[in-house]
Amino acid sequence: MENIKDGEFLPHLSEEDSFAQSVELLFTGNELLIGKTLNTNAQWLAKRIYSLGAKVIRMANVLDNLEEISDELVYMIKRKPDLIITSGGLGASFDDMTLEAVAKATDRPLILNQAILDEIKRVHELLYARGDAKGNEISEYATKMAYQPKDSKMLLNPEGGIPGVLLELEEGVKIICLPGVPAELKAMFDQSVSDIISNMVGDLATAEARFLVDLIESEMAILIDKVMKTYPSVYIKSNPLSWKDTVRVEIHLTSRGEKAEHVKETIDKAAEMLKNLVLSTGGEIIVEDI
Repeated sequence: MENIKDGEFLPHLSEEDSFAQSVELLFTGNELLIGKTLNTNAQWLAKRIYSLGAKVIRMANVLDNLEEISDELVYMIKRKPDLIITSGGLGASFDDMTLEAVAKATDRPLILNQAILDEIKRVHELLYARGDAKGNEISEYATKMAYQPKDSKMLLNPEGGIPGVLLELEEGVKIICLPGVPAELKAMFDQSVSDIISNMVGDLATAEARFLVDLIESEMAILIDKVMKTYPSVYIKSNPLSWKDTVRVEIHLTSRGEKAEHVKETIDKAAEMLKNLVLSTGGEIIVEDI
C-alpha cells in the first residue's frame, strides 16, 4: 500500500465551488421531525437546483414554531447565501407561520398584499362553484395568507390557492417561500423559481457520470483522490450500496463550468481515468452509466 502523507485524505473542494451560486433550504413542519412525513421535497429541490447550475450548501428542518423558524432564517441570512428557499408554513392554519417568521427575521412588517388576496378569492370562487367550499366568502384564516413581508413579491401557484413569495434583501440574499405540498412546490419551482436561479447562474453548464464498482469504499478513496487531483473541477462522491454478500459502491462524478463541451469532456476523461484505475487494482466495473 502507498504511504499516506499528512493531509492526503482531507476533503476536496472542486473548482466548481468557487463560483457556484449557493442555496440554503429551510423546511418547516412538525410532521417532518416526528417521522410522519418523508421529506421528498428536499431531494427533489436539491436535484433540480444542481441541474440548473447552483449548489445547495445546507438544509435545515425546524418545528412549526415562530421563534425556531425566525432564528434559523437569521442564521441563514448571516451566512449570505445567494438564495434561501423555504418549504411549508404558508397555509391558513394556526401553525402556518413562515411568512411571519420571514418578517420577524428581516425586521419588517407584514402587510396585506391585495394581489394575493384577489388570487385567494379567485381560487375560492372556483372551489365554491364546484361544491368543494361550503361558504361563498373567504374566512379570516384564508385572509391571513394574503399578508406578506413588506417589499416582497407574489409568486403564482398553478396547482393551488396559496401563492409563494419572493423577497430580495439589501444583503444580496433572495428568499423564496414555497408551499410544502409537493405538487404545488414542484409546479411553482418550474414556473417561477427555475428562471430566477437560471438568471442568477448565467451560462453555466453541468455534467455528471455514474457507475457501480466492486471495490470497498476505503480502496476507492485512494483512487478517487488521484482523479480529483488530476481533474480539480470534478467532484467525486462514493456511496456504498452493499458489502455483506457482494460489494457494490456507486460512484457519482459531477462538474460544472462555462462551456458545456469542455465540462462534458472533462467528466468523460475523469470517469475513464477512474475506471481504468479500478480495473488496474483488480476491481470490476459492475454497471456502466447508471
